[in-house]
Amino acid sequence: MLSGGNRFVYWLSHYIVDVFTHFIPAAVTIFSINYFDQNVPQAEYLFALFSFVNPLFLYTVSFFFENDAKASIFIRILYFAVGGIAPIAMQILNIINRQTIEWGLYFKPYFYHFPIYNLAIGYIGIQNRNLIEKVHHREGELTNWDWLIAGESVWRMLCELVFFYFAVIFFEYRIYDKYLRLAHSYGKMAIGKLYQTISRKKSRVLYKMKTDFEFVDTED
Repeated sequence: MLSGGNRFVYWLSHYIVDVFTHFIPAAVTIFSINYFDQNVPQAEYLFALFSFVNPLFLYTVSFFFENDAKASIFIRILYFAVGGIAPIAMQILNIINRQTIEWGLYFKPYFYHFPIYNLAIGYIGIQNRNLIEKVHHREGELTNWDWLIAGESVWRMLCELVFFYFAVIFFEYRIYDKYLRLAHSYGKMAIGKLYQTISRKKSRVLYKMKTDFEFVDTED
């Protein structure tokens, strides 16, 4: 960030630009869905929500890297794995056998921390709504925003919107420095007290050894 600049204005301006930048591929995707007559109704709401959440996620991740190039490479690999491979893998695990279903249930909560995974799973859920209704014997009862369809993905992205918003504030204003300083000071105090305790015990042992030696010497 430029020195002397207002942090709030800086991040807000970048966020607005990035949200609209996300809207462009989202609009192209929605146009393609309608053009090719894909049965994914209301998917535009998923893409719109993702456009608001994903920039905040990217900002949070960027704080862990020294430069944008390294962060960009990491994000591309992460999104290929979590947004491409993971959703397909979860779908495959859910249809093989009971053991693979248990594996899928174990790993699924970890993937839900990523907006790109929520977008993919929510999209797949809407696309396969009829199949999900048949599997759960609820034909015609579920909407796109029920938990079994895309509801869980939407809920998690809303939570991520709030979480990553505060994460950006936490890292940008270096709030963690305060807690690190406190931890460092408490650590120094604890080490100091430990050193004092060891010194006192050492003094007692030496004093006892000295008195025992004097006592033996007197008897001789």
